[in-house]
Amino acid sequence: MSDQPVVFAQTFEGMFLRGLGAELSPALRSRLWELGLDLNQPLAPAYPVQLWVAGLKLAAEHVYPSLPLETAHRQLGERFVTGFTETLVGGAMMALLKVVGFKRALGRMERNFRSGNNFMRTRFVDHGPRDVEVVIESPYEIPAFTEGIFLAGARALRVQGARVVSQPNPEGCSFRITWSDGAG
Repeated sequence: MSDQPVVFAQTFEGMFLRGLGAELSPALRSRLWELGLDLNQPLAPAYPVQLWVAGLKLAAEHVYPSLPLETAHRQLGERFVTGFTETLVGGAMMALLKVVGFKRALGRMERNFRSGNNFMRTRFVDHGPRDVEVVIESPYEIPAFTEGIFLAGARALRVQGARVVSQPNPEGCSFRITWSDGAG
């Protein structure tokens, strides 16, 4: 499975078991099981990325049925950060990111994302003191979900006025991230 794109167990745990919390209804559990994700059993070490993408779409539709899919994905991205930081890997990562600060955390996004999957590549472009670009190279990118991750990460690191603008491209998506103040 190592040469196949996979998403690791702690990512599924952070999103589905911790991030969704009480909103992981029996109906949603059943639909995820139909996709191949049995949350009533211990998680496997890794799952195919297609299961991750399908699971996020399903969760967005179940948890935020009245919202457009893009908005629902952004909300899930924000909830993911909260849930992921409750995992062993995510908690250690957040402690480190609080020490290095928001800008340096963004500069190490490939390492951060690689704790959750085996395929994502990123590039970091520094445009100024509170203005950066993170380019994610992945055909599986869900831009709104990642926007939510960046926004929730900014809040967790006490960064004020964070704004994320995404621009999809043939390789994935570019995220321009600016902020007004805080532990940048």
